Amino acid sequence: MLRHLPSSAQRLRQPCAGGAGLLDFRFFSNKNPPGCEEVPQGHKDSELTPHTCHAGLLRRKELYHLRHVQLQVDGKTLSVKDVFKGGLQIAFGVPDRGKVCSEQHAPGFAKALQRFKELEVQLPVLCVSQGTAREAEQWASKLGLKPEEVRQVVDVGGRLTRYLGVELGIGEEGGPKSQRWAAILDNGVLLNLFVDKTPAAVDVSGAENLVQAVETMRVHLAEPYHNTPATMDGVLRAINRVSAIAALAGDTQAGDETRGGGGGMPSLARQLPKIVVIGGQSSGKSSVLEAVVGRDFLPRGTGIVTRRPLELQLETSPDAGAAEYGEFGHLPGKRFLDFEAIRAEIEAETRRHTEKRGTIVSPVPMTLRIVSPQLPALSLVDMPGLTKVPIDGQPKSIVTELEAMAREYVRHENVIILAVTPANADLATSDALRMAREVDPTGERTIGVLTKIDIMDPGTNCRDVLDGAAYTLRNGWIGVVNRGQADINSRMDMGRARQKELDFFQAKPDYQGLRNIGTGFLSSELSTKLVASVRRQLPNIAAFVNKNVAELQKELDGMGGPAANSRGEMIHLVLTLCRKFETGFAKLIDGGKGGGELILTVFEKRLPDAIEKQPFKKLLEVNYVKRVIEEADGIQPHLVAPEAGYRRMLEEALGYLKDPTEKSVEEVFVLLRRMVDSVAGSEEVRALRRYPTLRREIVTAAYRALERFKEETRRMVNIMVEMERNYITAEYFRAIQMGRMPDGKVLYTLDGRPVTEEPEGTIEEKHYKRIINQVSGYVREVCGQMTQTIPKAIVHCMVIQAKERLLEEMQAGVAGDQEVALKRLLGEDEGVMKRREVLTNKLNMMKQAQVELTQVDV
Repeated sequence: MLRHLPSSAQRLRQPCAGGAGLLDFRFFSNKNPPGCEEVPQGHKDSELTPHTCHAGLLRRKELYHLRHVQLQVDGKTLSVKDVFKGGLQIAFGVPDRGKVCSEQHAPGFAKALQRFKELEVQLPVLCVSQGTAREAEQWASKLGLKPEEVRQVVDVGGRLTRYLGVELGIGEEGGPKSQRWAAILDNGVLLNLFVDKTPAAVDVSGAENLVQAVETMRVHLAEPYHNTPATMDGVLRAINRVSAIAALAGDTQAGDETRGGGGGMPSLARQLPKIVVIGGQSSGKSSVLEAVVGRDFLPRGTGIVTRRPLELQLETSPDAGAAEYGEFGHLPGKRFLDFEAIRAEIEAETRRHTEKRGTIVSPVPMTLRIVSPQLPALSLVDMPGLTKVPIDGQPKSIVTELEAMAREYVRHENVIILAVTPANADLATSDALRMAREVDPTGERTIGVLTKIDIMDPGTNCRDVLDGAAYTLRNGWIGVVNRGQADINSRMDMGRARQKELDFFQAKPDYQGLRNIGTGFLSSELSTKLVASVRRQLPNIAAFVNKNVAELQKELDGMGGPAANSRGEMIHLVLTLCRKFETGFAKLIDGGKGGGELILTVFEKRLPDAIEKQPFKKLLEVNYVKRVIEEADGIQPHLVAPEAGYRRMLEEALGYLKDPTEKSVEEVFVLLRRMVDSVAGSEEVRALRRYPTLRREIVTAAYRALERFKEETRRMVNIMVEMERNYITAEYFRAIQMGRMPDGKVLYTLDGRPVTEEPEGTIEEKHYKRIINQVSGYVREVCGQMTQTIPKAIVHCMVIQAKERLLEEMQAGVAGDQEVALKRLLGEDEGVMKRREVLTNKLNMMKQAQVELTQVDV
């Protein structure tokens, strides 16, 4: 629940009396960090709110100084200072005015206005786009965006887009096209920038994420706070624990080792800020890390010494007199006080892991937490060294394997790249710099480290590189001098090594006046960079974790809970799933489309059509009728009406009804089988996907039941046809001759003529044609009755029975099954079991991370 201060609005407008601190609205400091500018005179009386004033001047984007940027608002051309002014503001940028912007991004902010207002955000929200002011206003009007709620701001020439670094190609008018972004500002100072990297996504820059970010600000502003080193170390300690939780769950920067059945699983490790150290083999990476830690603990040798990533989590012990110790992620709770033992365990665990995988190298990191009063708060990943050619019997694929592994670690936006390059080598051939340029072309995330400065050729130096003249990096270069092999052999400790490094730089006039030299500066700079990255990413990490906890839980719930164990539970589960299946089947029959509708088509169209197509006409030809009657009369010709002949012709004609009626039974049976298949794959019985054996048994049992109902129905319709063929009452016989039914209804022939119509021809032909008309009329009447009664028989004997007794036999059998048979039925699909296991592990990991993050007091 958001806590508000008394007179919260007044507090947010208080002038600042403090000094500058690190960039972030949540962290206050009364002391300038190393390298921070002094607070300008009069800053304490400025209009900046505590969000910005306490955020300080280091690495802050103060937009109100951008005189070259022009913005159009309400038809007027204004400066940034005129647009971004006042208290807290929300701005969002749209790349175009297409579907995603019109249906999700902009409407999302319109819907969140009340929440922003409750959080004391200054309205209107600003929507930044390109094009013309007229186009922006027409688009806003079409979406129903009121100027007093969501104001349109046009970025003239895309200059603001370029300054924010959110370009995405070239727009239609030649200026830069923007990515989808959103920002929190305070009186012209950019506090936080949220950018969606995927064109169709609004997850990062959406209104909901902005609301959460502002809520986080307000909660932390509710009480005075001072950014002490202990507090920030606690934040990094929590991030390190989250990283260790992810690593133990198989979720690493290189991907998810438990991927079986876990396609599309979210990676927590890739959300966490890290410093990843890359460089060529023998570039001095390990020496740099040991210098930062101040201890000998990494394996040494030639070739590939580091054969898997080593994630170093350095923590500052609050007790100045506490002993240093290390703790591995794969051996939780076991503290190593001897750093030689740490080295041995790194080698042993690497060997165990790679032998198990059957590879020389592995992308799966090993986690080592080192706690010491002397250490800075850092999280670094030491990568295996890059190489251009295989050496020492290495496989040919080792070059691409190491390259792919390092690239996978450094390509993510929240990674700070520490590119280690020896000063006595050509920078143009540096593997570390090449890779850094490829994954970080703007250089926003790359820090260069020059090693082996002390063994450069006589008369040469790297001053031009450290000054940024020879090879420019946005975050600059840092020069260090590590221990040489002779120093290592003589067991020179890190204290003496630091002093030797300091003496080297002080004794060399070439490096006089440089601040960016020495291991001490390197440690401080890395800590500063990591702290700033953590501060920036923490709200996004928390939002990512919360979102995935909900989504993973939803998917896991949809798969059903744990399988039943006891016989009673198993019987109950099977019967429950059977009832669900029967309910879904009955619902499909009664539901019309795809079910009952198709059966009705059989009854109303296919059955009448099939009867009409029967070859009745060939039985009703004069010569054929004459022959049938004469054969029926025998040696005694009929005197009045040929009764025997009538019966024989009717019996033969009505026999044609057997085929279409049986075919109707078969068609309805096929439809019912299809409905069984449809239900088996429907969401209503989704739980059956978990039990493929039970699903097959249910479908098979349903098929058997339908076969049984079909045979019963076939017998019934055959009996109905035989009844009509085998017996004609005297009353009906008289009706045939009269041309009318007993109820007075006129009989018509199969071709639609009245039965009593006087035929043409000779006297004999007329006699036989009258008989033909009478038989035809009676057959037509019976066919009409059958089109009414056959569907009733099919519904009664098959459809209703299927609805009410589809799985009756199976359920009766299950009740008597023993535990072994029930377990066989409830055997889960291997893919489903793997998916549930992966989901459960991932959800547990996310929940543990959630607990850690909620305990962070920043």
